[in-house]
Amino acid sequence: MTLLTQIFVDTKASNRKRKRLTWIRSTQAMVNIFNAAVVEYVEIMF
Repeated sequence: MTLLTQIFVDTKASNRKRKRLTWIRSTQAMVNIFNAAVVEYVEIMF
């Protein structure tokens, strides 16, 4: 019982960690896209 509980807790923790990593990665991608858009806009304007 304790072993199963431990495995369950570990799985939940690793899932949370993975979600946070995915969120960080997607935020990074959005920032990259935003920067690229700004650069394009600036190049068009000037």
